[in-house]
Amino acid sequence: MDVTTNLFTSLGDFIINLRDKFDYFESSAKEKNPESDYMEDLSQRTRGRSLHQVFFDGSAPSVQLNGREKFKVKTFLPIIVTLSVQLKQRLSSYKDVNHRFGFFSRLKTLNSEELKQSCKDIVKIYYEDVSEKELKMECPHLTET
Repeated sequence: MDVTTNLFTSLGDFIINLRDKFDYFESSAKEKNPESDYMEDLSQRTRGRSLHQVFFDGSAPSVQLNGREKFKVKTFLPIIVTLSVQLKQRLSSYKDVNHRFGFFSRLKTLNSEELKQSCKDIVKIYYEDVSEKELKMECPHLTET
């Protein structure tokens, strides 16, 4: 679990760093397919933003994006953000599981106080299934295997 947690953390950092590499990915794609380019939407119409405000100062200025900017803003960045958010959620779950059960992989290096606290933490969560006394007795046997 320690390794998995570290790998998820590393992957999350890697994905965040990809956000700034749009130009690299674009040039790489153009090298592989030089005839391709962004399609311009010929039926584009300019929309002004309508905001419901107490004091109306006029509509917000409209923004016109070219094909490249539109792809970056509407496709590339949302993919990066979605990946990042999903990885953070999974990382949180793995950290929780690692916090609960990770001490089993470190039984040989834990001192008696750390072992007692880890057993108490498991019993707090699984109080109907695990006895603290039995768990404390079983842990030393696990270090011998």
